[in-house]
Amino acid sequence: MINLIAGTLYMRTLAASTFKRIENKCMEFTFTLGDKEKTEVQLRRNQFTGMFTYRVNGELKTLRSPADASTHFPTENIAYYRFAVGETETFDIRVIHTWPERFPAFKRQKYDILVNGDLVKTVISY
Repeated sequence: MINLIAGTLYMRTLAASTFKRIENKCMEFTFTLGDKEKTEVQLRRNQFTGMFTYRVNGELKTLRSPADASTHFPTENIAYYRFAVGETETFDIRVIHTWPERFPAFKRQKYDILVNGDLVKTVISY
């Protein structure tokens, strides 16, 4: 009986550490735009679900949903995302996401982040 309880506790601890490792496999990048009007933009993509979201000053928006079939069965190994942020100062943000052809969920992927057509950052992450 004691072994069963200890085994259960071990499994719970293992599951929590596994979950923590999965959370660290997300691409996350935050930057601030604007001189007069400060706009904070946070990009986040979950490697396992394929969900790609962004936050603008705390408001969450979805770029790619796990409910969309093209998230899990893409026809190409490149995806383009585009959105605008800001009210008085507007910025056109584009993300070019590329990934390897075989087993992309287990390999690092490339995210080119462009603001108003200028490359601001290249992120290599899951």
